[in-house]
Amino acid sequence: MKYTRFVIVLVLIALLTGAVTSTAQEDAPARSGLRPDAPTYAVRGPHPVGTMEMDLPNEERPAPVTIWYPAINPEGQAEEHTYPVVYPPVLPAMEAYGRALFEAEPDTQNGPYPLVIWSHGFSNIRMGNTVFVEHLASWGFVVIAPDHLDMTVSTMMNEPATFYTMYYTTPRDVSSAIDFAEDINADGIMSGMIDMENIAASGHSSGGFTALQAGGGQLDLAGLIANCETLEGASFDCPIAVPNSDELAALYGLNEVSSGLLPSLGDDRIDALVPLAGDQFFFGETGLNSVTVPTLYMVGTYDQFVPIEDSRNGFATLGSDVAYMVEFDYAGHGLFSDTCERFPTMAEFGFYDLCAEKVWDKLRAHDLINHYGMAFLLWQLKGDQDAAAVFAEDAETFLGVEVIQN
Repeated sequence: MKYTRFVIVLVLIALLTGAVTSTAQEDAPARSGLRPDAPTYAVRGPHPVGTMEMDLPNEERPAPVTIWYPAINPEGQAEEHTYPVVYPPVLPAMEAYGRALFEAEPDTQNGPYPLVIWSHGFSNIRMGNTVFVEHLASWGFVVIAPDHLDMTVSTMMNEPATFYTMYYTTPRDVSSAIDFAEDINADGIMSGMIDMENIAASGHSSGGFTALQAGGGQLDLAGLIANCETLEGASFDCPIAVPNSDELAALYGLNEVSSGLLPSLGDDRIDALVPLAGDQFFFGETGLNSVTVPTLYMVGTYDQFVPIEDSRNGFATLGSDVAYMVEFDYAGHGLFSDTCERFPTMAEFGFYDLCAEKVWDKLRAHDLINHYGMAFLLWQLKGDQDAAAVFAEDAETFLGVEVIQN
């Protein structure tokens, strides 16, 4: 009887203590993953997340940018934000939903923070992957996502052959975004926020392709032309680049399509890459040899736009000493895009396969994407050896996921 009373007293103390703790912390943002079984680095980081809209002051290519960053939230406001989705004028205005505080005060006291330049996919928007970029900011990174004007959602209204300039302009947009980060870090509201010595490029789909270009990857235009003449060479790039091959070569300063690789548009300031389902076909057999910075691929084995064999072949040709590929079994191209609940426009327009998966629970997938992406960037840009252990041979494994070291 005494033992029973003792246990009851302990339970009551625990409940009361928990209630007091809960009351004391009810104003603090919850730190959890998207699911209760989220692994370590999928749990939202300790920083409240702010977001703001600015314009890239590039005379040649002025474009809007969205920024995510560690913020101050003294009143414990709910981190909620409705992102405006800017589609062509013929379509109705729509919205995407995220977890951030609009125009919150940047947390300069705990900075500076490493920089990640995020590139959206073809015919997509810069806030189409908010789960990932908001997660980065919560762990102490500044993320800048520019509109790539040659492949935004507005390009849906154009002919495919007009898109060829994106193979030249988008990696230069990444460099312009880094220049922009230098400017706002030197003066203004983001002053002192950004660690310009530690920079990564990331992106999804054509944005992953852009990140690889920005990291030094070189295009094999002559090889693409030859491959596109065969049935095996059918690719997203063929109807875009091949009819405009002379014009594309001219953008690179060439008088004609040469037999070698196009000149690199890589930016030496970039220290790491995280391409998600990035197109590989245009790099040919040797175009990724010149990518030497640490690189983390994440891909789905049932990607309907980027065949898994292309991803594996491209990964195998990387020149990086530190390179890993995380494969999600039976996952499609849209695994890395926001859910239909966050970005309902996708389902409304009939692109349900891009905001939902046939096999994967996307919340589980996004927890794992956040876990691996976050651990890699903490390791590479902050020197976090605990995070590095995620990629050790004896690291925890997850059903349906394979981690491959190059």
